[in-house]
Amino acid sequence: MLRPVKELIDFKKIDLKPNEQRVVSFDISANELGFYDNQGSYILESGKYTIFVGRNSQETISKEFELKLKETKTDLGV
Repeated sequence: MLRPVKELIDFKKIDLKPNEQRVVSFDISANELGFYDNQGSYILESGKYTIFVGRNSQETISKEFELKLKETKTDLGV
């Protein structure tokens, strides 16, 4: 199944003054990384994922991580 290159999982809009810094955190559960297949089953797979953070989809910094499952999860009741 073809999946989008990027998906919006969460966002927070914050206003910063010039030179102001702020810590912003996100909690992303494994279930938020899954997708629905052509039969309507929800699938969660092991693999490498990349988180992008930035002011828009073109101006980002990124961090890669790997999700390791014992087996592919289906129909998680999401």
